[in-house]
Amino acid sequence: MEVKFLKIDIELMARYGVDVAVFYAYLKFVGRKIRKDKNGYFCFDANFFTRGLGWSRNKLHYIRKDAINAGLIDCISGHNQNIKPRYKIV
Repeated sequence: MEVKFLKIDIELMARYGVDVAVFYAYLKFVGRKIRKDKNGYFCFDANFFTRGLGWSRNKLHYIRKDAINAGLIDCISGHNQNIKPRYKIV
């Protein structure tokens, strides 16, 4: 899925930082395009996201944890490499 631009909320950026605001904006964009399960969770390919922004996997996990602690998203982590994490915009 190609992303040319994201709508980043200035208030989120000021409150939680640029990285969390970019991650949240990306999840909102992807959440509109990808099919959700009955509880509203969806999966996406994090490799495309990290390569596009030049982030490491560790940075993605750190930013995801910050977004969860802020109450912006909910995440059900995958149990192994075959099961991707599922996200929900709160």
